[in-house]
Amino acid sequence: MFRSAKAGLKRPKLGFVIAGFAIWACDSVCCDGDCNGHRSVGVSQKSCDVLRDMGPKIQWQQSYVTDDKIYCVYIAESEKDVLEHAKKGGFPANRVSIVRAVIDPATSE
Repeated sequence: MFRSAKAGLKRPKLGFVIAGFAIWACDSVCCDGDCNGHRSVGVSQKSCDVLRDMGPKIQWQQSYVTDDKIYCVYIAESEKDVLEHAKKGGFPANRVSIVRAVIDPATSE
C-alpha cells in the first residue's frame, strides 16, 4: 500500500488525528452471505450515494471482502460518522475500531 521511504515517498503517520480526521475500520456482515459479484456493485453505489450526502466529514478508502464479511476503511471525524454511514446505507456495522497503526514491508526498514 505504501512505498518505501527509500523510493522517495514518505510513509504517512497513523494513530493520531490528521486535520480533525482519524482512520476507522468497520466490520460488516454481508446480508445474504454473498459479498462478491453484482451485489458488491450495488453496495458500492449505495455507499457512494450516502457519502455524497454526508459531505466531507467521512471518506471511504477501500474495503476488504472475505467469504462472509466486508472490512471497510474510512477517514472520518468520528466513529459516529462511520455508524451514521452504515445506518443510512442499510449496512450492518458490527464493530467500528480506530486504526492505530499500519504496518507493511516498509516497516522493517
